[in-house]
Amino acid sequence: MSDQADDSERSPALEPEADSFRALEPEADSFGRSHRRFAITLAVVALAPLVLVAIRLLLAKDYRPFGDGALLELRVREVGHHAVLLGPYSRFGWFHPGPALFYVLAIPYRILGGRSDALNIAAVATNVAAITGIAWVSWRRGGLAFLGVALAACALFLRILGTGYWSSAWNPSVTILPMTFLVFVAWELSRGELWALPVAAVTATFIVQSHVGYLTTSGLVIVGALGLAAPTVVRARRAGGAEWDSLRRRALRATLVTAGLMAVLWGPPLYQQLTHHPGNLGLVVKFARNAHPDHTVHEGFDLALREIGTVPAWLTGGHLRLDGSIAGAGGWPALLGIGAVTAGAVIARRRRSSDALRFGALLGLFVVGSIIATSRIVGPMYDYLVRWQAFGGIAVWMFLAAAVLLPAPGDTPADDSRRSDAHAPPRAVVVTSAVVIVVLAVLNTASATHARPSGSDSSATVEDLTRQVASALPRGHTVLIRSVAIETRPHAFGVGLQLERRGTPVKYATDMRSEVGDDRTTDPGPGATTIVFGTAGQRSQLAARARARQIASTADAVVFLDGSS
Repeated sequence: MSDQADDSERSPALEPEADSFRALEPEADSFGRSHRRFAITLAVVALAPLVLVAIRLLLAKDYRPFGDGALLELRVREVGHHAVLLGPYSRFGWFHPGPALFYVLAIPYRILGGRSDALNIAAVATNVAAITGIAWVSWRRGGLAFLGVALAACALFLRILGTGYWSSAWNPSVTILPMTFLVFVAWELSRGELWALPVAAVTATFIVQSHVGYLTTSGLVIVGALGLAAPTVVRARRAGGAEWDSLRRRALRATLVTAGLMAVLWGPPLYQQLTHHPGNLGLVVKFARNAHPDHTVHEGFDLALREIGTVPAWLTGGHLRLDGSIAGAGGWPALLGIGAVTAGAVIARRRRSSDALRFGALLGLFVVGSIIATSRIVGPMYDYLVRWQAFGGIAVWMFLAAAVLLPAPGDTPADDSRRSDAHAPPRAVVVTSAVVIVVLAVLNTASATHARPSGSDSSATVEDLTRQVASALPRGHTVLIRSVAIETRPHAFGVGLQLERRGTPVKYATDMRSEVGDDRTTDPGPGATTIVFGTAGQRSQLAARARARQIASTADAVVFLDGSS
């Protein structure tokens, strides 16, 4: 877990801080092994609730996706059978930019035998990977003390998000913790760690392809990291010699690897754009240009201000609001958050801790990006569109911790006032972080014991409708599904998925193209087996159709077999 770069590969301008960091690294002292063991223990405790959720999902056998969950599985099922070029559907008539989410979910989906709950298990695994990455970067930068702070922050973030967010494969949910990880890997990139370039690019691609609302924030964070790394390149260029030659070789390798990965990951949506009219990327750009957001920069700033007060507001019992913020976070809690940022900046500046200042700069770009993202929302400010911004309120306290704990040029073993820290992290910080992690892990585990997959309340409805519909359908026919009510489209997608899982070929009416894509839609032809979903209030209207007969019903949906097509 030590820095990967050799001494000869570092910029001379960074040597004092790099030397002090190596002196402070847990691996460099006699307590290194015990520190690593304790770090792993803290990580296991913090991740335990996610593992428990994954086990509960694995043991569940009655999950039948509904609505967006069914649509997600329909697309994942296509992976390996034909090209999947686009991302999840958007309510605005286009698809999110790319299919990275579907390919990530397809691997555990196949391994677990095509079970519906495998998608949510994969989402939990994705979040475990994101938190592990955050912990690893934190260990590299600040040793055991800052690792403890980072894991405590992650445990608190899980608590604030709620189990439904970190155990769901829905694209607005599964991208939240990877977006947080992106800030940390960008932090590595800002220090000139070139291995972080392809990692940051792949992470940002996964996030943006899954939900385009992250585009501005992820772009600002990566561009900001590259800008912060520029002085390192300039100093190495001025120094010349072996230092510069080594940097150029490593930069070329990182650039080529990143370019190759981007060509692979962005190839599918670019191919779709070039071979279809209209192309999906063109529709996304057109929407962005012509949309009329229902919110302003002032509202984005107000939400960001409230998010800064997340931690003290939550600690004093504030409940989660519909806009994703904590009630009461905009008053004195926000002032405390601003105070933490100010104190962190002053301390980092006085200690000349460039690592902490870089971290603070990236967090600032994260907040700026969140303000812009909020101001671009069209329609209501649903909590799932902004819940990810709560990380900003937690990160301000991480910045203060970074300013105090991260190594600075003056922190050398020769300095007696810091010598104890060179051989052992501040005990009070480690103990406090460990207590917080354990307490939050217990609370998160208690929530995890009652966790149910998103949409599981509708599983029984989907199963009941599927049983009734399947018993009434002729065998061997392709089924065309229609829905005459927006309220019953989730039922239609859920039943369509279950029929497909039972081996029945399924197509959807052309007015459902914006949800399922072109490949799954068709016009009803002569003799087609068409089933029509509607609300209970539309029963008489559907029954009046020639040769139509009801074949299934629940309290909120009816299904008719339409023999007139």
